[in-house]
Amino acid sequence: MTSSLKEQVQKILSDAVNAPNGLPGLVFGAVNTKGETLVTAAAGELTTDSYVALFSVTKFIAGIAAMQLVQRGKLTLDEPIEKVLPEIADVKLLAEDGVTLTKPKNKVTLRMLLTHTSGFTYSAGHAALWKYTQARADGKHENSGSKEGLLDQPLVFEPGTSWAYGTSMDWVGAAIMRVSGQTLEEYCAENIFKPLNITGVKWRVTPDIRPRLSAMYLRKPDGTIVERELFPHELPEGPSFQSGGMGSFGSFPTVLRLLGALLAGDPALGLSAATIEEMFTDQLDGKRIKLTGEVLNKPSLSFVPEYTPALPADPSHKGHGLSFMILHDGLPNGRSPGSAMWSGMANCYWSIDRTKGIATLIFAQIIPYFDAAVTGAYFMAEGAVYASLAGST
Repeated sequence: MTSSLKEQVQKILSDAVNAPNGLPGLVFGAVNTKGETLVTAAAGELTTDSYVALFSVTKFIAGIAAMQLVQRGKLTLDEPIEKVLPEIADVKLLAEDGVTLTKPKNKVTLRMLLTHTSGFTYSAGHAALWKYTQARADGKHENSGSKEGLLDQPLVFEPGTSWAYGTSMDWVGAAIMRVSGQTLEEYCAENIFKPLNITGVKWRVTPDIRPRLSAMYLRKPDGTIVERELFPHELPEGPSFQSGGMGSFGSFPTVLRLLGALLAGDPALGLSAATIEEMFTDQLDGKRIKLTGEVLNKPSLSFVPEYTPALPADPSHKGHGLSFMILHDGLPNGRSPGSAMWSGMANCYWSIDRTKGIATLIFAQIIPYFDAAVTGAYFMAEGAVYASLAGST
């Protein structure tokens, strides 16, 4: 770690925190393929010891778990997932009127779930599904914290025919739990975290991590920031259903270590080189990523990267690997074409650049998603890392 890089990144984070209507806290870090930490820095309330709600950062962890089970022959990518989850065979296809339900012609596969081509989406991002959800007698939806809210929803298009961000990874989590006979936390602790000698990801807010759990904040339309509830429902210590799409809480060193392990193809992950290559391969065959329906401006929704101005504007230049997005264009700050990335609702973002051999991560705990102060700090801090690499060659 060079002192100049540390100083640059620290200033970027501190400026974002100390600015008018500044962020409550930020943590940033980068690692290389050797497992070396290039830089870590924190500012404001967040520290490297803090736990945060990872939301959709959970997805790549569930993706690793699923691909381990594919390697072991417990799951398959292209056979109907109903062989493992028979209840998915009963899921109907919702018409655009938000009322009519019919039997889909195609079968959902694990590959479709891992690439968000299954037909499942989030209700807040799709008008017909939003109408359907609002008419439910039990009032449950994907943010209600229940298995029913996440999995008891219809498809919005024929499986395998389009792309929509949504609850697919929650079904992946259900498949992992079904074939392993363990909760997600138990499976990941035994098969991912223990081999890497890390412990800092949980699906439960246990007494030991509760004091370290960051507060959640909301940026109001006038730019001011207020503290808000972490979830619209009570956080259970032991939820009956552990979400593979957005259910985990994590510490910064643990998530950065996971990203570094995936970047390096660490044998401790239990994934072959061929499996990792498949995960980083665009599964959409060069097809244009498109969204179904309309996105509603709801601060509780983690909007997909199609709506983020710092990413390439042309959707045809994005693809999807097995549990994360692939950027076919590079970014002006130095991120290479072909890099993987994803994010979480509370403005946590990660990237794996296998071309230049670095992974980066930033944590915040503020909504709505894509807060300009967070993304600006991330873009600049990551750029400083790339510049330092270029200067050292």
